Amino acid sequence: MVPVEALITAGSIAVAVVIAVYQLRKQREDRRIQHTVELLARTFDDGPVYRARREVRSWIIAGREITDDEVAPAEDDVIATTLNYYDFLASLVLSDSLDLDVVSQTFAGVMRRDTNYLRGYIDARRIRAGRPNLYRNLEIVCNDWFPHAD
Repeated sequence: MVPVEALITAGSIAVAVVIAVYQLRKQREDRRIQHTVELLARTFDDGPVYRARREVRSWIIAGREITDDEVAPAEDDVIATTLNYYDFLASLVLSDSLDLDVVSQTFAGVMRRDTNYLRGYIDARRIRAGRPNLYRNLEIVCNDWFPHAD
């Protein structure tokens, strides 16, 4: 027969281990949320990504159509900057490096909107570059993870 003290000790150790694992997971989640917020907040600084996203938005508002990748070099830079940033975010979401809920609540709608708007460019660029998987992570996140974000 196992002494009661040994059972109490084993139970206490098990409870302590469960609490420690919970706390570690909670700390990891808190750090991921903080990292996500900090990364996304930097996008609102007046840097190249912010300016590119604003330019794409202005094209949408003006009703300008982008049907392929035949655009001026400056416009190509704007589009590539925007799509590369979104693809970067999507890659981090898929690798579980960013908090999905935070990205979904802050960027899902604009990522889908801009990706859909630039669909012709993406398709043409894939063909021209011979890279059928170009922006594939962005496409996966927008279509599979954020299907109704608008």
